[in-house]
Amino acid sequence: IFQTKKTYDITHFFPYFNFLCLIILYKIIVQYLNRQNIEFCLLCLKYAVVANLLISVLQFCGVSQFFTLFYADNHYLNNPVNGFIGNGTHLSGFLAMMIPVFLYYGKREDYLCLALMGILLTLSGTSTGDPSISGWIVGAFVISYWMFHVKRIGFLPVLGIIVISFILMSRHDPLFLNPNGRLSIWSYYFPLIKNWFITGAGLGTVNFIYKDSEMLNVRHLHMEYLQMILEIGIIGLVLACNGIKKFWEYSVNDNLEFTLKLIFLAFCLNAVFNYPMHLWLISTYAGFAYSAFMVLKRGDHARFDEKTNS
Repeated sequence: IFQTKKTYDITHFFPYFNFLCLIILYKIIVQYLNRQNIEFCLLCLKYAVVANLLISVLQFCGVSQFFTLFYADNHYLNNPVNGFIGNGTHLSGFLAMMIPVFLYYGKREDYLCLALMGILLTLSGTSTGDPSISGWIVGAFVISYWMFHVKRIGFLPVLGIIVISFILMSRHDPLFLNPNGRLSIWSYYFPLIKNWFITGAGLGTVNFIYKDSEMLNVRHLHMEYLQMILEIGIIGLVLACNGIKKFWEYSVNDNLEFTLKLIFLAFCLNAVFNYPMHLWLISTYAGFAYSAFMVLKRGDHARFDEKTNS
């Protein structure tokens, strides 16, 4: 139909194209990288996160709002802090997702970066009048799981301290508990979800129909798993959750494996509040963590080294 009208269905094409790019990234990593390469790439990713922290400081001081040059009227892009991502809410979840990298290196400058990250999330919430709770929840999970697994500190005591600090933050700014319209979005799309519950309506459906809906600015459901049910059905959701479950069950042999595993699990948790799977930067980081972890677990790099040596 689109070919006869001499138009291209970009809306449906890009979800498949993005998924294809992640598959290619996975194949490249498992076939060509070894442990040394992975450690170098992880270090580069750490400095990229540091660059996000530095640009966020400049933005908070009001001296680096470069997104204003392109979208001056967009209040989401022109928040006090959004880093290079362009959205403060997504930045919140992204920074929390990358906490394991700084804990892995564990040097003084790494802990200073974590302190700076906490200050940014505390002072601004990463958003004007719309602070994000996702970074705090993902961060609580990451730190608690790290302290339990690496430092051998009881999981419940660490989690209890973080929960108390979270409650204090919520009392300081009640907007942290604000669903920010998510409930109305989910209730609006619920009839469509019910109609396509088994097989889904197809990838890119929400982005295709939102222009004709009552919510003209909502291109995502702000919860990836609910959007999975709408677009790929309960069958696709079960397959995706089963993959996450199997990944969770993988054992780890060292801190590098645990760091990569925790990054991907934090990404999956972030998908409960935002739509990181639809964002190139965040999904690429998660794709690298997943692929690199599988390299270390399956020894694909060793097979490639044997092939090249022969």
